[in-house]
Amino acid sequence: MTLTAEEKERVIELLENMYDAQRAIVLATLDAFASWLMNVAHYIYQKIKNALQSLWAWIKGQF
Repeated sequence: MTLTAEEKERVIELLENMYDAQRAIVLATLDAFASWLMNVAHYIYQKIKNALQSLWAWIKGQF
């Protein structure tokens, strides 16, 4: 299932509100990103867990 523009923006906002070093740790690996997303936005994680790889690559490209 794909995310809405609002859901993608929510993930970006959550990442932007982190310290750079903390964000780097979250984005360092897919597992770290998935764990973080599951904890801070579980409803988004449930929607995209099967497509998480492509979302992670897109978000990592934003930073």
